[in-house]
Amino acid sequence: MSSVREKKVVEKEVEVAWRCDVCGVQTANSEQYKQEWLSFSGGHCGWGNDSGDSREWYDVCSVDCFTRQLQESISDLMEYADRGAEIADMPVKFAQKLLDRLLSQKGE
Repeated sequence: MSSVREKKVVEKEVEVAWRCDVCGVQTANSEQYKQEWLSFSGGHCGWGNDSGDSREWYDVCSVDCFTRQLQESISDLMEYADRGAEIADMPVKFAQKLLDRLLSQKGE
């Protein structure tokens, strides 16, 4: 069997840096991103089959930015708390309790 060969150039999109969704800090250091940043999502099942459209992804660079993103996102998800709403792999009501604790400790 004989084959015909030709050279082709293929472009591939790759991540080269990450930007914090809260404060805008950026890093191109993948080890720093893996060890010191948090990537998480939030969403709900309140729309039935269309609920996948509710899923949002976030990258944050610090505990403070995580707290601020929770504050911003939980209010939108709370109305779906009884229909599978979650954020950062936590039920949204638990996330609200965690947020309340983080904010009370910050004020001490």
